[in-house]
Amino acid sequence: NLIPLGRDVPFYGLTDLKEQINRSSGGRVSVNIGAVVIESPVRRKYGQIMPYEEMEEITVYCKEVGIPTHLDGARLYMMAAATGINPKSYVELFDSVYVSLYKYFGAPYGAILAGKAEFIDGLYEDRRMFGGGLMSSYVAAALALRGIGLFEKDFNQAMAKSKALFKQLNNLDGVSVKEFENGSNIFHLEMSDCVDLDEFITCMRNDKIFLYRDDMNPKAIFITVNTTLLRQTNMDIHKAFEKALIHSKT
Repeated sequence: NLIPLGRDVPFYGLTDLKEQINRSSGGRVSVNIGAVVIESPVRRKYGQIMPYEEMEEITVYCKEVGIPTHLDGARLYMMAAATGINPKSYVELFDSVYVSLYKYFGAPYGAILAGKAEFIDGLYEDRRMFGGGLMSSYVAAALALRGIGLFEKDFNQAMAKSKALFKQLNNLDGVSVKEFENGSNIFHLEMSDCVDLDEFITCMRNDKIFLYRDDMNPKAIFITVNTTLLRQTNMDIHKAFEKALIHSKT
């Protein structure tokens, strides 16, 4: 049974975990805990991350009490670029780690599940049992191997480039770029009330810059930093924002 922790927040802490462990072990029937899972960054919370110190505290405790830990690190490499902490420093905390191949490495599908040999042994048959034995999987592997070699360098450049860009954008009248606490590569755009958001988004798309409203709050717009940021100069992006603001002001 999956038991969620940290409802409506980006991450939970050791206190939350201990409370759940006490409830599981202190009932009429003791329930063994198979694993503790940490997801970071959390896409549904605008890419916010669990701080490294929190991860370390939880995983050290779990080792002490003999509970395996798993990192849902689908966007691990994005998190590492945002925090400046090497991916290896993250994964060595955990017993097993999942990393997506299609979210940023250029593969059409696929993932990597890594762990100790005794954990991985036998998972080959589980994968096949659930339809994971694709004859064409070599295509995903080839693209991912190429992407892995490029992504860390390119994404680090994109994050550095975005910091310089956002300073320029914050000098424009009508828009302000805000960081999330413990954020990664998603940023909130605060727009002036005199800006027609639909017109602004359309103008930006005409210049090959794609911004999206939040599903839960249509008045909120977010900008996501990825390696495509390297395709245009900051000057060109700044001009696109400036032009869109002029055309969309009511």
